[in-house]
Amino acid sequence: MRCREGATRLAQITGGKFIISVHAAGELMPAFGVVDAIQAGTVECAHTASYYFVGKNKAFGFDATLPFGLNQRQQNAWMYRRSSKRDGAGACGSGQSRRARRDPRG
Repeated sequence: MRCREGATRLAQITGGKFIISVHAAGELMPAFGVVDAIQAGTVECAHTASYYFVGKNKAFGFDATLPFGLNQRQQNAWMYRRSSKRDGAGACGSGQSRRARRDPRG
């Protein structure tokens, strides 16, 4: 229910310029077909736990959680901190995760 309320509120805030269509699990694709659907362009976005898809790309494990991995503060720092040019990466963890989800080659 909260998803529908959020989608409705976002449509109101943007004057109908940004619409989120809310669907039940399994309605558009099988439960574990989410990443395939995003990569194929069937859907523009989805809400899931990326650790279910580490078989497609090991980077998905860092997007959600790892046993004995980062704590909450460390996870947020990795997701949102932009790397310096010295690091060579140049992008935050969330940017790297978005690229991994879009790239069907993994």
